[in-house]
This record gives sequence, structure tokens and C-alpha cells, in this order.
Amino acid sequence: LNPDERRRVLEIIAHLNNKSKFKKIVDQAVKDPDRNIRSMVVNILVQLGDREMVVELLKLLNDPDKRVKANVIEAVASLDKINSKSLVTLLIPFLKDVNNRIRANAVMSLYSLGYLEASDEISVMMKDSSEFMRASAVYCVGKLKLSEMADFMFEHKSDSSPIVRKNLVRTFKKLDHDSYLAYFLNDSALEIRTLAKELSSQKGGV
Repeated sequence: LNPDERRRVLEIIAHLNNKSKFKKIVDQAVKDPDRNIRSMVVNILVQLGDREMVVELLKLLNDPDKRVKANVIEAVASLDKINSKSLVTLLIPFLKDVNNRIRANAVMSLYSLGYLEASDEISVMMKDSSEFMRASAVYCVGKLKLSEMADFMFEHKSDSSPIVRKNLVRTFKKLDHDSYLAYFLNDSALEIRTLAKELSSQKGGV
């Protein structure tokens, strides 16, 4: 079967929610050369929620593709089939991953699992030379609604990266911090001024 046909098979089985049939092909699917198929497997495994399937999902934590690995880290926090302490132990090493999405997902998943120390990594990420790493750190603050980090985030209001500043705008909106959001109405970049104006006119967080 070509990749499109293999994806279609997975879609059909997922729709049927047939665990027995899915178990027969999951071992091959997690090793599929097409990363899109492996990413699909992550979503389907979470939907099935079977304990045996959870074990297969955790195997993908070692996937060579960064996107697949990031998807797994994001997904495992929603699982209630294995002990959260076990998940925390598995995820802690990813707090030092060099990939921004993997590290950010590790922060958010660990925090949601009760490992609050994971948020300490955000300040480390903000010192990184990569604008994507810094932008991901800002995203974490907004996603987790860490209001206590608003002042720290505002210290980075003049970050050289428009990507980071754009995420700051969105994060301050999520934190309902209008005064910090208003600062970006005068940003040097038109797209950021426009975004700040748009979000300032909206009521409530986003």
C-alpha cells in the first residue's frame, strides 16, 4: 500500500473504533516510514485509550522525527491509563531537548501532570539565542495561564524577534493583562501593532 492508502486504512479503523483490528497493525504503523502516518497513530492511540495501546504510544517518544515526538509528549498528558509519576519520569529529560516544540510540550505536559517545577524551564528558554525557543517559552506562559510570570514576560517586550513579540501580545491577552498588551500598540512592526489593536478591542481572554 502507498502512504495515502495506509493513511486511509488507519482512518477507517479509527472511525470504527475497532481495537482488535487496530492492534494488528499498530506495531507496523509506529514504524511506518511516513511521519504523517506515525503522527496519525499518536492521535488514534489516545482516542482508543487502551492500556496496551498506551505502551505503543510511549514507544514513539523515541521517534526520530521531532514533530512526531512533540505530538507524543503533548498527547501523553491527557492519558489516565498509567501512573502520572511514571509519565513525569519519562518526560523530564525532554525539558532539555534542543527542539523548541519538544521542550515546550514537555513543560506544558509536565506542569499539567502536577510537576510544577517544569515552569522553571521557561526562564531558561527565554535566554536562548533561538527566537523559536523564546517564542515557545512565551507560548507556554499563555497556554498555562501563568499570571505570576507576566512581569517577567514584560521584561522581554523589546525582544528583537517579531515572532517573540507577537506571542507576547497573545499571551498578555490570555492573561487579561491589558496594560502590558497596550504597550505593543506602538510596536515598531506594523503586524504587531495591528494584532495588539485587534486583541485590545476584544473582550475577555483568547
